[in-house]
Amino acid sequence: MTLLLLGTLFTACNSTTPDVKDGISSDVLERIAIPFREHGYSELPSKIIDSQAALDRFLQMVKKQANWNHKLAFLTALEAEKIDFSKWNLLLYRMTEGSGSVGLDVQTKQADKYDVIINIKRTVPQMGTADMAYYMLVYKVDKSVYRVNFEGGKQSSVRIRNKKADLLVPDNCIAWFDGCNNCSKADEAIVCTAMACLVYRPQDFKCTKWEE
Repeated sequence: MTLLLLGTLFTACNSTTPDVKDGISSDVLERIAIPFREHGYSELPSKIIDSQAALDRFLQMVKKQANWNHKLAFLTALEAEKIDFSKWNLLLYRMTEGSGSVGLDVQTKQADKYDVIINIKRTVPQMGTADMAYYMLVYKVDKSVYRVNFEGGKQSSVRIRNKKADLLVPDNCIAWFDGCNNCSKADEAIVCTAMACLVYRPQDFKCTKWEE
């Protein structure tokens, strides 16, 4: 497959002709311009939304949440897209840093028909602050794309299957905490503990073991 070099993609193009950046059209992948850092993201898990009804439920949930800094900007950006879910999935990818002084630079590096690669350059200063920082990337991903690969960041590679998921478990994560129970997988079989949790918090998802 021919790999095509991408520049960073931003908001959707209003023209009927797809925008083209460095050889690939924006009808494959588009980044939606939401606030990059936001405390409210601490209440949201990474997920893939594949229908307008699911998006509407998600937006209504966010509207009820407290402790946001830029909630209106986040909601407005998603509502303004008017996403055609017959073509697109919506990928929300959250990143958490233990210090707000860590620098993150995001670029869409390369893609073919089935996989896209998003490079995250992470810069850690010698002296940092002790504040938790929550970041989110939101992309419209053409349904024909098989997988989105996040390279760099805290984990060198995170492979996300482009299909509906209220809780994203990366393909290369083999054990995780799902916000209530501990789970693991071998091949396609998934086994979880059966704790009775008073509150299920998918936003607390954490991969505890990655493929080597």
